[in-house]
Amino acid sequence: MANNRIAYGLAKKFGIDTAGKSPGEVWELLKKHGVTEENAEGELKKQSEEKRESLENKYNSELEININKLPKAIGFNRPKTHHHQRHISELGYKNEREYIKGAIDFWENGKGEIYLSTKRNKYAKYDEKTGKYVVCDKAGRINTFFYIKHKRFDKYIKQEGYELWKK
Repeated sequence: MANNRIAYGLAKKFGIDTAGKSPGEVWELLKKHGVTEENAEGELKKQSEEKRESLENKYNSELEININKLPKAIGFNRPKTHHHQRHISELGYKNEREYIKGAIDFWENGKGEIYLSTKRNKYAKYDEKTGKYVVCDKAGRINTFFYIKHKRFDKYIKQEGYELWKK
């Protein structure tokens, strides 16, 4: 059985004023829109999927990637996360500033192959010799920088939809 929070959430979707109304009264108003307690969860799931799809379409249309030109690294996206703090020590950097500089330097000057994921609207650079791996978005923000073994890298790029970038 759907809970009362679902009733109020769906009421908002249909523009129903719920001020001062009990959950029972909200369910009665929702019945006029064909929503019952039995089908409410399915309706809410449908609403969530529509919203997600709408956001994905908006995001993807705004992030058309220029496959002919690599972005210049301009900074780092979210370097203070636990994930990135762990990579700082793994790569042997003393602090966040060194890690960011290392990631930008590797993106701009390091050796390795460039990969493109139109699925993710991102580029990746991987140096098989050193195992260094960096991901950069189309705006030039570094998303992550770490070591990865070649076997794991091969699996990862397939999973994420990366293909070798052709200049």
